[in-house]
Amino acid sequence: MMRTPDLVTAELTLTGSLTTASNATFPGWIGDEAVAYKPTAREKPLVATDLPSQTSTSF
Repeated sequence: MMRTPDLVTAELTLTGSLTTASNATFPGWIGDEAVAYKPTAREKPLVATDLPSQTSTSF
């Protein structure tokens, strides 16, 4: 069984940026899990159009 990483304390590896997003959004990995990192300072919430439709394969 695959263990889910602790998303709060595990190491985050950023792999680029989503240039089509409405504000700063960065794809990356925490362990074997694909994630989207979005800084919270002065940013608007993500909207559905910020992420590609095939997000898990777009990283």
